[in-house]
Amino acid sequence: MPAPLSSARTWRFSARPWAVMRNLLPGTRYDYTVTLADAYGNETAVNGSLTTPTGSPSKLRHEETLADGKKATPIMIAKEWKRDEPPIIVADAGEIEIEFTPLKEKFRIVELSGLAWASDRFAIGGGTALTHEPLKFDVGKRYRLAARWRRRPLTREVYLIEPEGTERLAACNHSVPWKTDAAVSGQTRFGDSLGEITIHSIRVFDTANPAPGEHRKPYVSRFVEAGK
Repeated sequence: MPAPLSSARTWRFSARPWAVMRNLLPGTRYDYTVTLADAYGNETAVNGSLTTPTGSPSKLRHEETLADGKKATPIMIAKEWKRDEPPIIVADAGEIEIEFTPLKEKFRIVELSGLAWASDRFAIGGGTALTHEPLKFDVGKRYRLAARWRRRPLTREVYLIEPEGTERLAACNHSVPWKTDAAVSGQTRFGDSLGEITIHSIRVFDTANPAPGEHRKPYVSRFVEAGK
C-alpha cells in the first residue's frame, strides 16, 4: 500500500534549503519531489526516494499545561529517580517540547546537570549547539521550541515550531563527540522559576529521531534535477 501524500514547505531563502516532513511511518519507503523556487517564479524539481528506519517510536513521558501564574513541576531524572518506573528524562536520548513567552531578551529554558538549554545555545553530552544567525526572541511573544538529543547516532538539535506545525532548524551540533562520562542527572530547573520566561506547556519524550544525512547534518548537500 503506498504511503499517503503529504507536503511541507519553507519560505526561507538559503543556500542549503530544507523542509521537515512530520508523521512519517517507520520502515516505510517514500517517494518525494522537492521543488525549489526563486523570487522570480523559476522552479527546479528534484525527485528521489527514502526509506525510514525501523525502531520503537518515542513515548510521551511527561505533559503539562500551565495556567497563568503556575510554575512547571520539578522533574526528577536518571540517578535520582526512586520510583519503580523509567525516568522521565534519560541521558542517551530525549526530546523536550516547550511553549513559552520570554520575559527577558536572554533567558534559560531548562537547566540540569549535564543539560543546559538557553535562548542562544543547547548544550548536552559535552557539545554545544549555538542558535543560527543568531535567533532573536521578542519579549512578550509566544514561542514553541523543541530540543532533541541522542548519544548514538549523535544528535543535538533545536527547532522552532510554527503555529501550523512547520519546524525550522534553530540550532544543531552533530560533530562534537559525546563525552563518555557526560551524564544528565538531578532535578530540572525551568526558566519560569527564575522569572525569565512564562511557560505555557511542556512535553517530554523518552527518545528522539536521529539527525538525518550522511554526516548527521540536517541539510540536503546535493541536488540532481529531475530527468537528468
